[in-house]
Amino acid sequence: MDLQLPNLSFHEMCWSREGKWGEKTALVDAVRGDKYTMSEAHTMSRAFGHGLISLGAQTGDVVAVILPNMPEYAFVMFGSSEASLRVTTLNPTYTPKEINGQLVNSESKFLVTTSALLEKAKGASEGLDMKIIVIGDSVDSDCFDYKQITNNNGSLLDSIPPPHIDSVYALPYSSGTTGVPKGVMLTHSNLTSQMAQMAHPSFKVIDENEVNICVLPMYHIFAMNVTMSGMMYQGGLTITVPMFEPGMFLKTIWSTDQLISSWLPLWLDSSPPTLPLPRSTWPRSKRLLLEQLQLDPR
Repeated sequence: MDLQLPNLSFHEMCWSREGKWGEKTALVDAVRGDKYTMSEAHTMSRAFGHGLISLGAQTGDVVAVILPNMPEYAFVMFGSSEASLRVTTLNPTYTPKEINGQLVNSESKFLVTTSALLEKAKGASEGLDMKIIVIGDSVDSDCFDYKQITNNNGSLLDSIPPPHIDSVYALPYSSGTTGVPKGVMLTHSNLTSQMAQMAHPSFKVIDENEVNICVLPMYHIFAMNVTMSGMMYQGGLTITVPMFEPGMFLKTIWSTDQLISSWLPLWLDSSPPTLPLPRSTWPRSKRLLLEQLQLDPR
């Protein structure tokens, strides 16, 4: 197939259709109920990028992300891109030793986490020159409150040169190797090229009418660059769930009108990697799914 690769950085491509879908809900937190339109998500992302610059972030610095799935994950990713920074994503279930290895190897300067994960994050970063940003109500005095650093209009980003599309942006660590995980250096162009492939008419599986319950972890490249960024670029709605907990997941399914869900075989035997269900068949499909799981569909 013929494909014109975009000459855009990661965040530029994600926001490139804001003029069309800016007022459409793009992100929902299934736990807290928080909702963000595309334009609101862009504003929050710019505020985070501004916050990093105000903390002294320099072009090319690495931001480590230790978060469960939540809308703020997207704000951190997009805001770091717009601030010309790099991100490395970590599995929140890692031990402090495993986290420390990735922080050191990636040369991270900032770490974003939640109050619930703060003790682990502080243990992992002990002795490192690192600024910790905390999302949540409990923030230690030697850390930075996410709410406070994002209380701005994003204006500091206006003076930051945009990243080159061939510069490294994402540093996910692969577990599919021998020994310790290895960092994978992905450029802006690597990510936007795949987004363009996913949106090609001959392959397209996402459109503006669809919803993705994001149960796959956002630290993984699938959820990062197919779900999080792909749904934003194509105008869909992403509902974040922090983990696969059956009750919460099924409740979210029941409240959803149309779904594309990304699965692992571990979670659903013989299910395809993606499951697009047309709107006309979704009410019956939900009932059949719940009945097969031996749950009351009412």
